[in-house]
Amino acid sequence: MSFTEPKIIEISKLGGGEKGYLSVIEAKDIVFPFDIKRVYWTYGAIDGSEKGNQANKKTQQMLIALKGEAKVTLESTCGELNTYHIDSPEKALYIPPMYWRKVIPSQEAILLNLSSEKYKQEDIISDYKVFEKI
Repeated sequence: MSFTEPKIIEISKLGGGEKGYLSVIEAKDIVFPFDIKRVYWTYGAIDGSEKGNQANKKTQQMLIALKGEAKVTLESTCGELNTYHIDSPEKALYIPPMYWRKVIPSQEAILLNLSSEKYKQEDIISDYKVFEKI
């Protein structure tokens, strides 16, 4: 199944009490839109700092707040803006290709990014004026 729009995907959690929780992403449990080719995480941002400010031409991504929270604003090539609040390891934000993104993480945020492609500079649009013309 392919996704064409950004969306929040719920991730199941197991456990509780003294032992804490375990959250798992397995293809058999949720509809996952791509094979994961790259995983990275960001942390240590200054509270209120803006990250992202780019779009990917081909790369699909899932963004998960493992700790803390983040406000994510996505803009389509048609200029439609949507803002998402990710604040739990039980929520993943799917970001399709060709969506301009701005991410404002809390200072304590640890954001996990699952990507459909390995890093390639030519896949990134980092000039908003170029994105606006698409």
